[in-house]
Amino acid sequence: MVHRGHARRYDPHAIVCSVIALAHGMQSTVVAEGVETQDQLAFLRQHQCEEMQGWLLGHPMSASEFAHWQGTRRLQTNGVEGYLP
Repeated sequence: MVHRGHARRYDPHAIVCSVIALAHGMQSTVVAEGVETQDQLAFLRQHQCEEMQGWLLGHPMSASEFAHWQGTRRLQTNGVEGYLP
């Protein structure tokens, strides 16, 4: 997590790229949280972010809502397409 005081002084894209590179260097999977726009999604894909979550991709739901959603809906949201595991 980057402290907001520092983030205001630096280019946020540079910070995100650095964090992604650090995670990849540690052989870790990168998960971006809070993806809300197509531009954010495109940026993260371009920089090899493996997994994403946020309002653009799906809203919070109860366990029963999720079970129904997973069982009846093919994931195809705002340019992201696939099946849930």
